[in-house]
Amino acid sequence: MVWFLFLVVTVGGSAWAAPPESPAATITVLPFDNATGKAKYAPLSVGLADMVFNDLASSTGLQVVGKVRAAANPPTGVKEPAGLFDQAAAKAAGQAAGAAYVVVAAIRSVAPAVRIDVRAVRVADATVVCAATASGRADHFVEAQDALVAKVVDVLAGVLGPGDGERIKQGAHANHPTTLAAALEYGAGLQARDGNDFESAAAHLKKAIDGQPAFALGHSRTSDVVRALYRIKRPAPEPPPQSPRKTKTVVRP
Repeated sequence: MVWFLFLVVTVGGSAWAAPPESPAATITVLPFDNATGKAKYAPLSVGLADMVFNDLASSTGLQVVGKVRAAANPPTGVKEPAGLFDQAAAKAAGQAAGAAYVVVAAIRSVAPAVRIDVRAVRVADATVVCAATASGRADHFVEAQDALVAKVVDVLAGVLGPGDGERIKQGAHANHPTTLAAALEYGAGLQARDGNDFESAAAHLKKAIDGQPAFALGHSRTSDVVRALYRIKRPAPEPPPQSPRKTKTVVRP
C-alpha cells in the first residue's frame, strides 16, 4: 500500500531569529491537544510531545528548556479544546519555562489517517511564527513522525546550528516507536509516571518497548521508572542489633 505524507508550512519573515539578548533560541514543547474526539488517543498527547522535545534536544542552535509533563485533567473529545493554539496560554507557559519559543500541537485524527497540526509561538509577542500540518497513516506511524520531523527541521534551518538538521532527523528515528500501539503504551506510561503511579507506568512502558529494540527513548524512560519503583519498594534497612546492656554486679562484703 502506498501512502503519502503532506506537510504545509507557513513562516513569516525572520520570525525564527533568536531574541537579541539570547545567544540561542530557547524552546519548549507543550503536551499535544487531543482533538480527535476519542479519549483512547489521550496518551498520545504527552507521548508525542515528549518525543518531539527530545528530538530537538540534540540541536546546538536551539536550547530545549522545561519538561513535558502530562496534564492533570487533559481535555479530550472536544474539537477545539480550551487552550488549543491559544497564543496567550502558550506565552504564559513559555515564560514559566524560560523559553523564547513554544511548540504547540493538536492531534486531529489518528486512525486510519493521522493528522497533526503544529504551531510554534514566539513568547515575546505571542506570535505564531510557524505552522505545519502532517498527515499519514496509522499503520505507518513511525514514518509519519519521521517525515514531520524532517519538515520541521527545514522550517527551523535559520536557528539550527551546523549539522543540526541531519543530527535531529537521524536521532528522531531512534526516539520513536514503530507502531501506534507502542506509542499509546508509551504515552500511558508517561501519564502514570506523572501521576506518581510508578507501578502502572512500568507496566505500560514495558509494553511500549516490547519488540522495539531501536526505541531508545522508550528504553531510557522505562529504566528511569523501574529505578524509581525499586527505590519505593526497597525495604527499609533493619536497624543494627543492639548489644545487650551489661549490668554491673556489686559484691558487698
